[in-house]
Order: sequence, then C-alpha cells, then structure tokens
Amino acid sequence: MAYDGLVTAAVVAELREKIILGKIEKVYQPEKDELVFNIHSKTGNYRLFASAGSAHARLHLIEANPVNPPAPLSFCMLLRKHLQGGRITDISQKDSERIVEISLETMNELGFTLSKKLVFEIMGKHSNIILVDMSTGKIIDSIKRVSFDVNRVRQLLPGLIYEYPPQQEKIPFKAVTEDLFRAENLTGKALLSKIGGISPAFADSLAEEEDKWAFFSQASEKAQTGHVSPVIYYAEGEPKEFYILPLEEFEQVCEKESFEAISPCLEAYFGRKESSNQGRQKAYDLTKSVSAALDKMYLKKKRLSEDLLKAEDSED
Repeated sequence: MAYDGLVTAAVVAELREKIILGKIEKVYQPEKDELVFNIHSKTGNYRLFASAGSAHARLHLIEANPVNPPAPLSFCMLLRKHLQGGRITDISQKDSERIVEISLETMNELGFTLSKKLVFEIMGKHSNIILVDMSTGKIIDSIKRVSFDVNRVRQLLPGLIYEYPPQQEKIPFKAVTEDLFRAENLTGKALLSKIGGISPAFADSLAEEEDKWAFFSQASEKAQTGHVSPVIYYAEGEPKEFYILPLEEFEQVCEKESFEAISPCLEAYFGRKESSNQGRQKAYDLTKSVSAALDKMYLKKKRLSEDLLKAEDSED
C-alpha cells in the first residue's frame, strides 16, 4: 500500500479546496477505528472518511454512506459534543509525514469560541485519531488510547500534552534539493533511506528514471498542489497498488484504472481491497466452522463404534 507522504499531501490539497471553512454537521463511527464526518461547505456537501485501522489507515472523501451501529460508540459521542457545528479553519500536513491536522473553531455552552484540532496519524499499526485542545495543547481523547504499558516512549491519553511521533533521520520530501540526486547508482533502497515521505514503490520507480530530479520534483509539486493523476494497478483482477501518478514498475505487468482526483481513487482501491479481504475471511471462517463440525462428528462416530463393539456380546 502506497499511502505515503506524497499521497497525504495530495489528500490535504483536495480537502483544502473542498471543505476548508466547512461546517461539521454530523459525526458517525461505523466501526471502532473508523469515523465519518458530514461536512457542509461553500462548494457542497461532503463525507470525510477516516480510518485508524492497522491494515488500511487512511483519510479521504467518500461517496458511499457507511452503515452505522444502532447506538453510537463513546468516542463518537465525545466528538459530537466537541465538534458538531464547528467550522474548519485550516487543514495541513505535518512536514512531509503521514499526519494531517484539521483545525476547528467551536462554541461552548456559554457561547465562547474554542479552538480544537483533530490529528490524523496514518502510520500502520500505530495509526490514531486524536482530538486536541489548542489552547492548552492537551489531548481531549483519542480513538485508540495508548498507555505506558503499550508504549513507554509516547502515551496518548486524555489530559496529556500532545506530542508528535519521533521523527525519522531522513530529509522530508518537501525539503529535498537537486544535490541529493548527484550521487551515482541511487537504488530504490538508497532513496528510501534518504527521503522521508515516499513509499517503496515510488522509490523503486524513481531509481529507474534517467532524470531522477525532474521526475521527483514534478511528483512533489503535483502532490502539494493537488494536480495529480491517480491510478490503481490490478493483478489477476485484484487491486495491487495505487499512487498519485503512473509508476513504470507496474505499467507493463498490471492492468490500470485512472482517476481524475485522489479521493475516488482511494475509495475504489480500499473498497475493493477490503471486499476481497472480507471474502477471504468469510471463506476461512466457513472452512474453520465446517472442519470443527466434521472433527466433532468423526469423534462421535468413533465413540459410537466403540460402544457397538462392546455391545456385540451383550446377550451372553
């Protein structure tokens, strides 16, 4: 999965264009690690989807309307209390990281304006969504609470000061200059170790380019301005990879589907990926249930056979 810093930058550019100054009208939590925000802005009505799932963490706009549980979960209730009716004042990416910050202005019961911030950390199994009080810098709550027992370096609990994840010893892709590409024999692995915010797939494609700086600077500019050409690559009918622009590594070996914006691409990719995973999971669960039932029946047959054998001389 290539949800890297460049993809994050493209998503932020799209969100700034569509939902900046928008009003949060509804908040839903379809799953324990997923959120949906209904937002009304000057350009229309949108649904903002966020997932902190370890396998498919992401943030983007969606067209679908996910099914919600009969009773809202506790984090959903907290967000409704703090954010419903609030206005989005800013959307930004933290450096070149997969961290998106949405700043909001809300009003309390007394009519005073309060500033809060939603932080979306898209970092694999460490993904999280945190609500922060901007006046104090303290965490109001997070969709996943991280205690000292779970992480001794960084805790995410109500009342603690919010701190960003530790930075990697890499150059953020927004700060990369042409000098970095003057070295010879730059492999994908070498580029990945030097540049922050790029995925392995992009690094490998970049290493194959003759003019690496031109390809990289163009990709970086397109991501930050939102002028991207997203694609999904398929292998044997299943989504294999996606990115904000075509990647030479997959062009010759995979089928390709192109999109005009990043959010429809992400919605299609993850929707099909999750459908495929759900199908495999259901097949596995069904096989497991049938195998357990068969084992139980075989054991019962064995015991009944033993009882029949013992009963052969019952008349005597």
